[in-house]
Amino acid sequence: MKRAFNQLRKAEQAGRGEVETDDLRVELNQAYALFTRYFGTLNRNRALSFLEEYDPQFASVQALEVVSRAEPDRNSGVPPSPKTTTSYTVAKADIFRQRVYPATHTPERVESLSDALRLSIALYGWVNAEQIGVWMNQPAPDVKQALLAAELALAGSLLRAADSVL
Repeated sequence: MKRAFNQLRKAEQAGRGEVETDDLRVELNQAYALFTRYFGTLNRNRALSFLEEYDPQFASVQALEVVSRAEPDRNSGVPPSPKTTTSYTVAKADIFRQRVYPATHTPERVESLSDALRLSIALYGWVNAEQIGVWMNQPAPDVKQALLAAELALAGSLLRAADSVL
């Protein structure tokens, strides 16, 4: 199931066509049906709780289900009790029915320094001067100087992400 999910996710992110993603979606649905037939749901299942610590990717597989807490009926005339069992519903996530990962497209060229800065932060989470240089066809040191001169970045923000970790 994990393999089927990862293949479908990667195909959707790569922007592959509906024919290929639909085939992968059928494979994921079949793997999920087979798994849940024998082991039950992925969430709210004590028999599978050991996987939460054993498999670091199990949480991504659990995300294939949407767990909703059922609210007690307040119109029943029976006051709610702390001993009343809470019920949950488990439903399949949208990826079983439709595309959920949009295709990612990274521009090859960016017109302005401020647009390049915004794109760098959106894609990488930090100021990636090397990538900005690629987009603007400039060397990274020139990009750093331009960012500082335009007051779009502070000197400390121009460190690589790995360099900024203490």
